[in-house]
Amino acid sequence: MLRGAAVAVQVRAPGRETVSLHWQAAGDIARSETRAITAGDVAGFAFPAVSVELEYWAEAPDGARSELYTITPVDPLLVSDVRVSLSFPPHTGRFPEEYRGDVPPLEIPIGSRIRITGRASRPLAAASLVRIRADGSDGVAATTFQVEGATFDADWTPRSGGRFRWSFTDDENAPAKIAPEPLDLTLVGDAAPDIAILLPGRDTVLPLSLRQPLIIEVGDDYGVDHIELVVYRITGFGERMDPVVQSLALGGTQGTLVRPMMDFSRWELLPGDTIRYLARAVDNAPSAQVTETPEYVLRMPTAAELRREAQDRLEEAADELETLSERAAREAEATRDLERQAAGQSAERRPPGTPRANEEDRVAFEQREEVEQAVERQEEMVSDVDSLRAALEELARDTEEAGLSDPELRRSLEELQELLREIASDELRERLEEFRQNLDAMDARRAQKSLRELSQDQEDFKRQIEEALERFRRAAMEQDFRATTAEAEELAQQERALAEALKEGENPELRAEQQGALNERAEDLQEHMDRLRERLAEAGEQDAEESVRQAGDRTEQAQQRMSEARDQARRGEPQEAGESAEQAAEELEEVAEQLESAQAEMAQRMMDAMRQVLEQTAGDALSLAREQSDVRERMRGASQETMANLRGEEAALLQGVRNIADNLSVMAQVAQGDSRDLSAKIGEAMEALRRTIDAMQGQRGRAPSPFSASQSAVEALNEVALLALAGAQQAGQSGQGQGTEQLMEQLEQLAQQQSSLNNQTGQLMPMQLGEEVMRQQLEQIAQGQGGVADELQDLSEQPGSEEQTLGDLEALMAEARRLAEALGEGRLTPEILRRQERLFHRLLDAGRSLEKDEESEERESEAPGAFERRDVLPLSPGALGALRFGLPPSAVLRRLSPAQRQMVMDYFERLNRSGVNRTSGGGSR
Repeated sequence: MLRGAAVAVQVRAPGRETVSLHWQAAGDIARSETRAITAGDVAGFAFPAVSVELEYWAEAPDGARSELYTITPVDPLLVSDVRVSLSFPPHTGRFPEEYRGDVPPLEIPIGSRIRITGRASRPLAAASLVRIRADGSDGVAATTFQVEGATFDADWTPRSGGRFRWSFTDDENAPAKIAPEPLDLTLVGDAAPDIAILLPGRDTVLPLSLRQPLIIEVGDDYGVDHIELVVYRITGFGERMDPVVQSLALGGTQGTLVRPMMDFSRWELLPGDTIRYLARAVDNAPSAQVTETPEYVLRMPTAAELRREAQDRLEEAADELETLSERAAREAEATRDLERQAAGQSAERRPPGTPRANEEDRVAFEQREEVEQAVERQEEMVSDVDSLRAALEELARDTEEAGLSDPELRRSLEELQELLREIASDELRERLEEFRQNLDAMDARRAQKSLRELSQDQEDFKRQIEEALERFRRAAMEQDFRATTAEAEELAQQERALAEALKEGENPELRAEQQGALNERAEDLQEHMDRLRERLAEAGEQDAEESVRQAGDRTEQAQQRMSEARDQARRGEPQEAGESAEQAAEELEEVAEQLESAQAEMAQRMMDAMRQVLEQTAGDALSLAREQSDVRERMRGASQETMANLRGEEAALLQGVRNIADNLSVMAQVAQGDSRDLSAKIGEAMEALRRTIDAMQGQRGRAPSPFSASQSAVEALNEVALLALAGAQQAGQSGQGQGTEQLMEQLEQLAQQQSSLNNQTGQLMPMQLGEEVMRQQLEQIAQGQGGVADELQDLSEQPGSEEQTLGDLEALMAEARRLAEALGEGRLTPEILRRQERLFHRLLDAGRSLEKDEESEERESEAPGAFERRDVLPLSPGALGALRFGLPPSAVLRRLSPAQRQMVMDYFERLNRSGVNRTSGGGSR
């Protein structure tokens, strides 16, 4: 019996009235109890709890005695010492886990191994884990334990989850009285990796630089082994090129952001080509799972889109310059405060008993720190100007590489770069470096002087930044004008081609869809014109604003016609749809002409205003030169009283020159002309007048004399007048150059025309036009290509043109003729598109060859002198670019996370760089 259990005993004694039960427990005295016989000749006895071995027997009054019986108590079968150890698949990266006693509900990856060991209170016959069905009944055994005496163990790799009951039996097939709680087990499958392209995250236009940055977010429940970027090209003729797959190992990272750069600058993309790309992530599971992003499209930008991106980047540069202007204003004010504090400290009386040298050292140290910080902040702003200039250089390079020929944009970028170069001048850098070098030896007086000089430099810097900001805003507005005009031209061309296709009546659903897309572009054009009109109003260009407003009204009318054409195409009315589209094309062509005319008129008004300012500057400078000459004559033998009166007249002349400089500065902020030489000459005139005034205040006999200084002022004012007259004459010629300059401008114009033709050809590719409509459109493009050939022929016949340009103009003309003939025959192939692109770049190269520095045609010969012959020594590893400290093996790097790999590579880069610096002197440690 189980120890502690109650035992009932029944004694049968027929024919007796009573019966006695005798018992004796181990280690106790014998005991007895008598009971009356009840019905059925039976008497009942009970032992409440048997905890030790017990013997018992029964006796009747007549001396009859039963056999001797023994009750042996046994302990119940208990299972409480259970250990569950979990081992997870290696790719999960999870550390082993262990549980004792009751095990909580478990969520484990598929493929995890469970090791179960334990001990019972007595030997076991069988042990297992039995699945519990949904209705609570027992199912089949999930795993059977190996039993050895009272111990049991099992290695179990579950294939499915569920709820499992512990089953233990002893040698007598008795179940365990105490067993662990049922085991709840959930198997978690290895999830597929997550991957998404966050930037750009949609179909878009290829950037101007032909380099598309991506931001890819990737993650996995256990780790990503690598990602793959799949890119392929579809030509404008529908041909799919072989994909390019680039793999990037991530070494089991659970989640990260990857920023690859897709560079298509060497893919020789043609108009109408598209780039399709996707990214896929591969996790580190034994049976690798792969997830792909949606496929995205990069479309080759049109000429209008290239111009629009150039405008956006100009506006970004202007915004950065505005931020820099605000910062420069704050720094100038802070430096003025430092200067005032330094002046106040110098004026304070020295405390009694304090040596003067100690006071000066203390003040100098404090001010030295302040001056050093101010210089560092100014150097940072100069570096920001350099960064902005580098961004403009990159923009100029990107526009050229993308096939955008825009002479106005190129000249504007060159002028803006030169303007920034003047702001961050070498003279300013040298002064800042001089400040820094003199800091250690600076006393209080010199610190105050340095602060005053730095404050003046910062004021000049702030003024130049503010002037440059106006130029940047103006350049962005003009580029906006050009981009809007180009959008109208492209839209008109496509609408014209679509009108002819609609009349054919083929593919009505496709034509309706194409018309709807052009409607959306017309809406975008309307928005751009509204924004342009606001900017023109802010710039005070009322005439241009009115022209753009009228163009906007025409665009609205074109939109109505385009909507009618779309609806008519959907209703199956091809002729009516074609006529509506044709009317819309006419409206859009007039919009483009009106915008182009308004832009030309605005440029002409600006040129006229610049010419007027220059003519006024020339007249004012001549007038001031005559007055200065008169003052100079009156200086001869003048008394002190007369000289004092003449100093007043000199001051008035100096103010007159300042007024000239201010007027010219206001116009230069918005004008396209280059007035740097004239501004420099005006500065020389102002400096000559200052020297004259200083000489008139000095003692007699000091050099220079007032008379000679005045003569220098007269000469400087005359040179100002000559430069201003030359500038006014050049402005009046409206950009008509002479000789090489004129030839360069003509080649630029031809390159721009060729770029426009290439863009028109590319616009036709995605439209899927019918054969007849395509032939008509190509004939129109062929006429433009023939016009380029005619102008090249005219240029080639000019005397000396072949010697000045890089390349044979006759060969360029012949190629343009052949292209015109091929297009006129209705042939459009990838080879023709490539030839058009090559012709465009050859025209650009021919124009650039005219920008080379002039060289003297005279040649001089020199006899060789003596020289020392030395042995040619082998190059060192450092000279060959070899790393002094090599990177760890790639296998080691792959085991690191991306962040750790970057840290290791940065460390070795610094180590090698410092090692080169140390060894350059002849040794290293």
